[in-house]
Amino acid sequence: PAEDSCSPSAAGASFMSRVHRRLAEDDEQDQLSESNAGESNTVDSSRAAIALASLKDLLLAFPSLSPVLQRCVGELDMELTSLRLQVKQQISKAERATAEARKQRMLAQNSADAIHAEVDVRTQKVMSVLKDKEMEVDAIAQELKDREARVLSQRATIEKMKSRCQEMESRLESFKSGFVFQRNRDGAIASGLQMQLEDMEKRMKDEMVPLGTFNELRAELGTKEQLLEQCKTEQDVYASRLSRSQAALQSLKSQLAVQKMLTAEARLKQRWSAVANQVFNRTDLTDAHSLKTFLTNLKIKIETLENRIYDLEHPAEEEEIVIGTVAEAKAGPEDYGPESFPGLGDVEKIPKFLRAKHEVKNLKMKKFAAERFIKQLMDGRRKERVKNNEPIGDFFHRYLHLQHGNEKHVLEIGYSLLNACERYIEDNDCELFLSIVRGEISEDVYFNQIDLCERVVKSMHDADKRRSAGKPSGKLPSEKAKKVLKKTFKLKLQSRLEELYANLDSQCGVKNIVYDSLFEEDREGNQGDFAECVRDQYLEERKEYLADIEDGLRQVCDDRWRQGQGASSNAEITVAGAYGAIKTVDPGKPYKAVQSILEIGFGVPKGKQLDQDEGIKATVTAFVKRIRAFPLERSSWAEHLAARHGGGSVTIADSEGS
Repeated sequence: PAEDSCSPSAAGASFMSRVHRRLAEDDEQDQLSESNAGESNTVDSSRAAIALASLKDLLLAFPSLSPVLQRCVGELDMELTSLRLQVKQQISKAERATAEARKQRMLAQNSADAIHAEVDVRTQKVMSVLKDKEMEVDAIAQELKDREARVLSQRATIEKMKSRCQEMESRLESFKSGFVFQRNRDGAIASGLQMQLEDMEKRMKDEMVPLGTFNELRAELGTKEQLLEQCKTEQDVYASRLSRSQAALQSLKSQLAVQKMLTAEARLKQRWSAVANQVFNRTDLTDAHSLKTFLTNLKIKIETLENRIYDLEHPAEEEEIVIGTVAEAKAGPEDYGPESFPGLGDVEKIPKFLRAKHEVKNLKMKKFAAERFIKQLMDGRRKERVKNNEPIGDFFHRYLHLQHGNEKHVLEIGYSLLNACERYIEDNDCELFLSIVRGEISEDVYFNQIDLCERVVKSMHDADKRRSAGKPSGKLPSEKAKKVLKKTFKLKLQSRLEELYANLDSQCGVKNIVYDSLFEEDREGNQGDFAECVRDQYLEERKEYLADIEDGLRQVCDDRWRQGQGASSNAEITVAGAYGAIKTVDPGKPYKAVQSILEIGFGVPKGKQLDQDEGIKATVTAFVKRIRAFPLERSSWAEHLAARHGGGSVTIADSEGS
């Protein structure tokens, strides 16, 4: 109704503007769907036809708008014709693309069929070749069997020839001796005849002899000379036969030696197996090397049993306290301290096995007894720690009670053990145990050190196993053992590696290393130079790592502390500062490992996610004191620290953490 009130020209213009706007919108939609050109052009054609029909209806409704509407109808008709032409072009293009795609599909199918056919042909060829190879292998196996049979036959023939040669040699020797005897006898006869002839010639000069007798003697002499020449000829013939026989005998001996060499290894293995089976009732000792290794291990076990038997037969020399009976040892030239110790009290901070108000007797414990007690206590602690994580002082008290059943004896052992650890503080075990009891370090430090020693032995065992094709001999060449050490201690500085090598040579020599005995103790509880060096370096490296962390913490404190003003106890560190200091000292330390150090250093509960903006602070002294008991291990080297500690340039690790 609003349009009816307007003029026809205004209504037509308004209608045309809507039509053009609608066409513009349709054009935008058509541009957004270019991928479906044929379908979108068909839609545009339909819309244009609808618009044309609407214009024709409008022309009938408004005759006065006839020129304008006719011009619009003409324009729409031209656009419709153009759109139809485009649709036809798109359809023909799509048909060509479809035909091309079908052609490509047919080509791909043909190519795939050809490839499958070629694969089948090659597979048949490979199977044929494999069958031929299998037949060749069977033929080679049969030929090897035939050769083995021929070798056995030749060996029997050689044995027969050898016996025949020996027989011929004996016959030649007897003939030679007979020939020599005959030659000597013929020579004696000829010389006798010569003497007779000379005698007869002399007699002929002295007196005349009958001519017949003279001719007979001359004929007999000629006969003997011929016989002598015949004997010489026979001697040459027999000599040539003897030389040929000796050459044949030498050839047979060479062949026999070759056959013996071919079967020497098998016979030797059979012989060693027979000896091992008869003597040791073992079937795995197939060669001299394995038998020698077995005998070496057996010798070590025998020596160990002899030491144990000696210990049992001489209890007074070792301390009866070791086997559970607390008794006072005889005083020797060594200073064992006072006769008794003053009690430390019974307050909560004193370990339970040391709580006493009265005097405690000094058992004057020797070094080997102290080390044996430490080993027993720590082994028991490691076994029970998983199911019962009680304080270590309470565990020692309970363990000693189970072993000795008397509070008085428990106190005497505890105080005497600490006194022995203080007297033998230079020993690694004593130093560690004393630090654990005092709360200076965690017991994990002790266990980590033991694991380190076991890892060294296991690495050498694995290298020996790889080197001897799965049958370890218990020994490694010195150079190979040093390579294993370098691979095991990847973060160890070169100077410390050289120190390890020197102590290894000092303890085991420069040839072969019996790795199972590297960390063994003697009767006094002492270990070799190499074992002590490994354990001492572990503690030294731990102290150096703690010192590096402390230096890094102080370097990130306020300017007043870095310039040397104020006391160290006033220097505080934040979570962000501590994290940055640790990563500066140890760039390869994993995030979880750094998180654990921060939890202990700031005294927060385990597993708490530390936010660097919470404002948690701690003094450097308190932070370092808390983490000192933590079993810290370096994960990587910072370049400046490696150079400062004398290691030169070290590649920074970024993979595994402690």
